[in-house]
Amino acid sequence: MKIMAPLSNEAANEVRLLVESGADELYCGYIPLYWRETNGVYSANRRGYGSSVHRLEELSHAISQAHDVGARLYVTVNEKYVACQREDVLRVLKDIRDANADGVIAGDIAVVLLCAELGLPVHAGTGCINLNTNSVLHVAGLGARRVVLDRVLTVSEIEMIAHGSAGTVELEVFILNAKCGNIEGCCSFSHTLSECVAEVSVPDGRIAKRHVPDIVWCGSSFEVEHGNERMRESERVMCPGGGLACGACRIWEFSRCGITGCKVVGRNYELPQRVSDVRFIRKCCDILSVSANQEAFQAMCRREYCARHDLKECPPGRCYYA
Repeated sequence: MKIMAPLSNEAANEVRLLVESGADELYCGYIPLYWRETNGVYSANRRGYGSSVHRLEELSHAISQAHDVGARLYVTVNEKYVACQREDVLRVLKDIRDANADGVIAGDIAVVLLCAELGLPVHAGTGCINLNTNSVLHVAGLGARRVVLDRVLTVSEIEMIAHGSAGTVELEVFILNAKCGNIEGCCSFSHTLSECVAEVSVPDGRIAKRHVPDIVWCGSSFEVEHGNERMRESERVMCPGGGLACGACRIWEFSRCGITGCKVVGRNYELPQRVSDVRFIRKCCDILSVSANQEAFQAMCRREYCARHDLKECPPGRCYYA
């Protein structure tokens, strides 16, 4: 099973270390400077400017580095777009093609179709709402070579989809980090506010300097009114598991039902964490060859997870596929 690992805006400097840590494939964001001119802080993908490469020559260099060490590199164009952004999206896709990327990870059916027109290999990301066999076969028919299955699916549902689409299209699953209880393709939240916003106006007219990291709006504080009662939630509301979510112990089933690859999430994470994440998943994949059965495999994976997080046992809320 292939391991796909995330790159940040320092992509070319990270390729070799992540591949040496066990990654077979890599993915990164690309937000060129011309995108900012017409789209402002609206990201070209589902991460902010600080998690994406900005120049075509930088993207080309990262791709060349990946190919030199025998890895593939895919570029995310996985937001939802509106009609007036078509030319910018098309320009981004042509850049990716010219940089010799191995393909695009798309989150919009329109982007899948554009990639097919350009002869650019494309994976249908979770933004395409890949929830059952028919939806998987549909995007495959539109040109997707691989489909990333939605993270809300159960193992048995994934096995059914794998059986129903066998021999038609490659399938990929999430395996580590960023668990979300929502169906990504139905989510209308703006997931990022770019770090490129160095100044912001405040109500009294002053300009405040600030550093703005990726902001998850659906994890912000909220206020609810119910009748005459008003309740305020002052804590961040995060999905169970959050950044510690893990599905490694289900690699046994995934490897046997024909899943092509597993994705480690975290383009916005620091490099040491991403390296550690990839090493952990590689170790779990290696355990497959020495495990007598599924129970033994899962027990070893859970011990590895607990050891890296200093836990006595795996908390149920962190399991992707419980």
